[in-house]
Amino acid sequence: MTVTRLEDLPNELWLELFVYFTWFELNSTWLQWKLNNRIQLLAQIAQNRVALSLSSMSFITYGEWLHYFEHEHPIIAHRITSLLLNESIISNEIISRWLENEKSFLPCIRKCTVYVDLINRSARINIILLICRHALTLRHIVFHFNEIDRYYVIMKKVIEERISLHTMQFIMIKDSRYFKWMSSLAECATYCDQIFTFPKTVRLRISLQHISDLALLMQCNTLPHIEDLHVTMETGIYTSHQLDNWYENAPCSILCPNDLNTTGANLPHLRTLQLRQVDITNVIVLIQHVKSMCQLESLILVNCNVKDKNELIVFKSCIRNFMICLRCLRFLFYLPAETKLEKIDLDWFNLSHHTVEYEINGLMVLYTVPYPLNSQRQVYNHTFGRQSTINNNINHIEWIIDCDPLSIDTTLTHFQYVNSLVLFFDIKEMNINIDSWHVLLPFLRHLKLNFDSNPIKSGISYYRSVTPSHYRCIILEKFRKCASTLECLTLHWSDLELLLEHSSSPWPFVRQLNIRLKSRTNFPSASLIKQSPTNKAFPQLQYLSFSGRRFSLNPPKPLATWILLCFDALVSSSSKFIILHVNRCYVTYRSFPLTSRDILLTLLTEHVRSRSDHYSSSKIVIDENEEIIIWL
Repeated sequence: MTVTRLEDLPNELWLELFVYFTWFELNSTWLQWKLNNRIQLLAQIAQNRVALSLSSMSFITYGEWLHYFEHEHPIIAHRITSLLLNESIISNEIISRWLENEKSFLPCIRKCTVYVDLINRSARINIILLICRHALTLRHIVFHFNEIDRYYVIMKKVIEERISLHTMQFIMIKDSRYFKWMSSLAECATYCDQIFTFPKTVRLRISLQHISDLALLMQCNTLPHIEDLHVTMETGIYTSHQLDNWYENAPCSILCPNDLNTTGANLPHLRTLQLRQVDITNVIVLIQHVKSMCQLESLILVNCNVKDKNELIVFKSCIRNFMICLRCLRFLFYLPAETKLEKIDLDWFNLSHHTVEYEINGLMVLYTVPYPLNSQRQVYNHTFGRQSTINNNINHIEWIIDCDPLSIDTTLTHFQYVNSLVLFFDIKEMNINIDSWHVLLPFLRHLKLNFDSNPIKSGISYYRSVTPSHYRCIILEKFRKCASTLECLTLHWSDLELLLEHSSSPWPFVRQLNIRLKSRTNFPSASLIKQSPTNKAFPQLQYLSFSGRRFSLNPPKPLATWILLCFDALVSSSSKFIILHVNRCYVTYRSFPLTSRDILLTLLTEHVRSRSDHYSSSKIVIDENEEIIIWL
């Protein structure tokens, strides 16, 4: 019998379909829709089987969270295997309850992912303590960082607590070569009376600034069981967007054989090695003096400086003479523009990989095909867009456009699978065929658009991006059309004003809107804020935040007046709105007098809870960073 209706599918297929939903997704879709009794029953059966992921981005009211923690969480806690912390107030709620009930709250936790800059300082310290205490059940931790000073603090705490899990990833999202650490991680371990070692770790991703730490990682007693190692040196490098051919002013970071303690430089289980922003000089030393390099099966080298043609020849010789088990080689090298390469220089023996060279902005770029876009943090214009074969399996990337692009839509095809995109758009004039942009970005969930700054030119005094308003409107409209499942959008206030003024079509799935303010911006207009959660803008808006400019708590009454005007405007425009967040992601600060905090908290609490019985259980928080959060 031919099945022509969805509800006629057999039970086995329905249960297989439900495997791809989390517990929360099943609860908010199939169980809520109540299509028919059979599908309802199958969804309930599936809900009792699926492994769960607890996320701080599950935007529900504070009352619903309390109900979940008190009535539903105890029943399903043993099935929660993954935890995601990427929002302040809900993350704090999860962590505090975990601390109160350590044994029963997440007894089967296997993976924990933390966006460090999106949670406050006390939560960061507490999550490290919890990871330490649950090291027997946890298998995988991932920390994402925007600020490298916080990276150093977290790594110091990890070393101090002697945390070593099967898989540990400490990922710097932004390029942070200009921030200098106080000391190496090895010196940090000594200061804590510990040894810089991860004895149980099999897979490790880590960023370093001191070459001595890289040498120490190659010692057997540091990583005795490592199989997969990913190292980024957060120091000066050639980059594909530099206008001149020179090394940046970075401290000397040359690895010497004597640094390696060659008798102990051996990682017997290492099979995959990825080095990013490591000079080829140092790569050569590792190949020649670390015993286990000959056992490597995969070597990936990204954004590596090569001094000249001779150094490239030495590297080729090392590959041929030492890397006898190598099956996969990927690289992206930067060479001086005057480098002259012959065909024989591009012959990579019997590795069955092709190399491509091109020159852009006075820089020679040499790379294997496919272009390793998935190993990049930041890409510039069309240094990659002109290539037809690109490894585009990427989760997050920053894209900078500051000259007339050949074809934005052509380049965007390489981002079809990206989940998070940061776009810096600095164009005064461009030729774009508006009707030619037909790219779809079906996996894009997080988008940050910045028309006002340019990381490449940030060091130029008094530089300011001047992208005309009509170009901004074009780009905004195009992303609205092509990113059909976008959930989180970050814009400057001036660009949101443009959007609200000129757009007549909604962003149908955006639940979180982050508004960036310039340092001297006055209080944004509450009347414009009121337009945000409407059918002409963001009809599904649940979370609105303000960042970029810090509002002092003193005097408290003007700030309370503006926050409450925004609050009233938002809740009167939408019944779906849940969280208002002011001073988001700011460093620790104290307004004086200290009584300002208590006065502001009282003013906000009294107004919110008196507005309606529906808001009587709302939570209003002013945390240690003076982040102000109203959670309905």
